[in-house]
Amino acid sequence: ADNGETGADWDNAIIIDSAEELVYLCKGDSTGYTKGKYFKVADGIAGFNLSGNASLKLNGTLEDNLAIVKGSGKNHAGATSTAFQGHFDGNGATVYGAWTNHTEGNVSPQVGLFSCVKGDVTIKNVNVKFASFTGTRVAGGIVGYHNGDGTNTLTIENCSVTDSEIVSTGTAWGQGTGAIVGFMENCSS
Repeated sequence: ADNGETGADWDNAIIIDSAEELVYLCKGDSTGYTKGKYFKVADGIAGFNLSGNASLKLNGTLEDNLAIVKGSGKNHAGATSTAFQGHFDGNGATVYGAWTNHTEGNVSPQVGLFSCVKGDVTIKNVNVKFASFTGTRVAGGIVGYHNGDGTNTLTIENCSVTDSEIVSTGTAWGQGTGAIVGFMENCSS
């Protein structure tokens, strides 16, 4: 949302108050808009249903919801060229029904809530539930791939991934699957 904030620090974080804004943020951007900026989910938002399907059973199980999530067609993956490069505070919100399936070709081989992050990145206070992430290279519940330059830090605090399906179909070096992070390159955590 345009709240007039600069995103210069946590006190002036740009407020995220819709599923569309969250998806845009998670995809990253090729213009560098997110680089070094701070983003925070608005106070009072308990969660986002990214499946867009009102039939999602928030108190159900993955088995109850997997067909709904996969049938939603809301594929929200970004690519290495559109990495998120900032700091995100989920403010305790739960993201339901995130779905990405990239199993053909070499397009966006990394998947996760944040498919690709780059540089010094912080992600905190967010939960993922009833997600389905399938990629050809790396898959993670919070971050698919962190592209560092050897001096970067990826900080993930107070995050969880539950009742979710995370799959990497790759078999070569540099492939990875993780509940929180799929693969980190040239960085510290």
